[in-house]
Amino acid sequence: MRRTPGVDDLQRWRRIGSVPEPERMLAVRLSRAAAEGSPEGTLRRVTGGSVDWSRVVEAARALRTVPLLDATLVRHSDRLEIPGKERKTLWMEADAWRRWNRRLAAEGERVVAALEREGYRVVPIKGFDYARRLYPDVGLRPMVDIDLLLPERELGPACEFLKGTLEYREEDSPAERRHGRTYHKRILFRWEGDESRCLDMHAVFYHRELYPVDYEELWRRIGDGRAGLEPEDCLLLSCLILAKDRYQTDLRDMLDIHLMIRSCNLDWSVVLERAREWEVSVALFFSLLVVRNILGSAVPARVLEKCRPGWLRRSWLELFLATDRIPVYRFDHGSFLPKMFIRLPLADSPAGWLRFLKARIMHRVIS
Repeated sequence: MRRTPGVDDLQRWRRIGSVPEPERMLAVRLSRAAAEGSPEGTLRRVTGGSVDWSRVVEAARALRTVPLLDATLVRHSDRLEIPGKERKTLWMEADAWRRWNRRLAAEGERVVAALEREGYRVVPIKGFDYARRLYPDVGLRPMVDIDLLLPERELGPACEFLKGTLEYREEDSPAERRHGRTYHKRILFRWEGDESRCLDMHAVFYHRELYPVDYEELWRRIGDGRAGLEPEDCLLLSCLILAKDRYQTDLRDMLDIHLMIRSCNLDWSVVLERAREWEVSVALFFSLLVVRNILGSAVPARVLEKCRPGWLRRSWLELFLATDRIPVYRFDHGSFLPKMFIRLPLADSPAGWLRFLKARIMHRVIS
């Protein structure tokens, strides 16, 4: 099955650590430059003799920033000397990503327009939203699927509408139904040739028990939906995603946060207040530390101070998270042990931990 032109997700984050740090961090810096649309003169000269460009390209694959790296090399071709073989490979992979992104974005816009015509409230979220809103070109921000948020009562009818009118399908299996109930989401897909267009239809961002977002209030803020999520909500969602993935992730979510801080004129008092309401202050703290230390994001010191967790929790999480490098998660534990070690401490409330564990136990019993 082909969905995207990039590397497989399985253990992809592990590849980041296998690349030597100089090439890894060069890939980060060059990717950031393209995301920012940085002007000429912002990069120091890098010579081909001092860089293993094959490893830089390898790092960009693992970071999922191949089109960003390519864009910087095009823009700064007079300063960045890269061997012809690596340059050709990079361009071909970047072009595949750009084409894929644009097709996916066009399909997402078609789906959103169809849902809106039918009267459904829907907003793009995550990569599908950020690629169009934050980046200089939609082809620069690699996307895997199309993420949409709908009110929970409209989720089922909207999915049935798309299956009936736009030829989307849904896997109907006990495992898929359990997954949908647990995460309050539905996954639809449609084939075009050998490529699958996948819709990730959400009613919530993640486990309500861990992160009790007031979705009724969120939809009141969204209004008619056309403006999308407010920047403060986008920031908290991206921090939540990093925590959900236990910081075993590529650079995309970090760059999203970096660009929001850089260009969205965030109201930090609103960010802090909503972080407390969503019980996501710990994830906000560690995510902001990561983007400040790795990408040089202009995070106000007072914001970090306001959301800083207590000494015991911070010390525990710092055993596993290195906020000044990629990969952020320090060990090669796979995914199960990080879920055991840090998923609950990254959510604010011990009461939320208990709610989550109770819900998981009930889910297992019912299944």
